[in-house]
Order: sequence, then structure tokens, then C-alpha cells
Amino acid sequence: MVKFEDVPKEQRLNYYTGEIVISDSFAEHEARVVWRELERAHLVSGKQPHMFGRLLPRLRDAFAMPQVPNDLREIALELLDTTRKWHQYRRDLVHDLLVMGRGRTDDVHSAFRKHSPRPMREIVDCASGLRECSYRLRGLWIISPHWLGTAEEVWEEADDLRSWTRVAMGHLADVPGVIMGTKGPAPEPPPGWDGIVAAAAADRETRETQTNGLQVVIDPFEVSDY
Repeated sequence: MVKFEDVPKEQRLNYYTGEIVISDSFAEHEARVVWRELERAHLVSGKQPHMFGRLLPRLRDAFAMPQVPNDLREIALELLDTTRKWHQYRRDLVHDLLVMGRGRTDDVHSAFRKHSPRPMREIVDCASGLRECSYRLRGLWIISPHWLGTAEEVWEEADDLRSWTRVAMGHLADVPGVIMGTKGPAPEPPPGWDGIVAAAAADRETRETQTNGLQVVIDPFEVSDY
């Protein structure tokens, strides 16, 4: 997002309210991909809840199940609780009519008097919080299949999976235009990311060898209907 100081004061409310709506939609999309991964692991079933606010508790219930490894559960539950907090804050905002206070104050007022004045920084924090949650949810659906035993494809670099784990944990590097985690410790599913990547590479090599050894025989006398 644009730096707070770079947004003219008279435009801040409109700008950051728009960022909240965009980031909330982004987070919802990533959460629905998480649902799909849990569905493949048979941790959820039935129709996805239509409302984002109802989807998040269902995801939380799924990750709280005993068959989910502890390390993954801890990452997911904290993330889903944080996402729900900011989504609820967003819901309160969009169902209100907001106006900027007069004078030097940055407070945002409810024209309907539904809420007491909010500091402008709270609006900014909600926008950045939802954007961060969307990145973290992406990290969650990338790493979850490896913890749940449902992974069909494996990344070629173990460090990429470590980075996405850090992202899911909320440790995001401050690199413009790039989603990546900071350096630091992070849990790994057995036998570790190095072992998972090595096994996947060996499997790919075996399949390529088998494919290269196949011979295709064309019968010149075979008549096709096409």
C-alpha cells in the first residue's frame, strides 16, 4: 500500500476504506482455496459457506481437529482468529457512514452515531492487517497439503517452502512487490522440507526415465474413423 504520509489527508478515508474492501476480498479468495485443500484431506465437507464471516469459523473447526498436526494447527488457528478479527472490523465499517472529523484531529466519525470516533490509524491498521492475512492464507494453503498428506505437487526448492511457512506464521519480509518470509525458525512436516523435495525429485526422475524408455508403435494399416 501507499505510505500513510503520501496520501493527502482529505483522501485518506476513501483510500484506506477502498484498501480494506480490496484486501478483504483477497483474503476471502485465499481462504476458499484453503477450504479446497481441507476438502481434499476430508476435513470439511458439504457446500462452502457463502459468507466469508461464516467460512472462517468452519475453517477454524477443521484445523482444530485432532488429526491435524500440532504445528500446523497452531499456525492456522492464530491466523484464522486474526483474519476474523479484521473481517469483523471491516464489516462494522462498511455498514456505517463514515466522515472525517474537523480540525487537526484524524478521527473518523460515524454519521449514524453507531460507534464512537475511531483514530484514522485504526482504519489503516485494518487495511494492512487484512492484506497481511491474505498473504498468510496463501502460505497456509501452500504448506497444508504437505502436513496433511495430500500434496500432489512439490516445489523444487525447500527454502521456498520454508519461506511460505514463515509467511503463514506472519513473519513477512519487507520487500516491495514480493511475498516472502523473513529468515528464522519454522516447523517442518516430516521428513523435513529437504527430504520432501528430494523424494519428489527422485520420483520425477524415475517417471521421466520410464517415459523415455517407452516406444510408440504406429500401425500403418490401422484405419481411423477420424
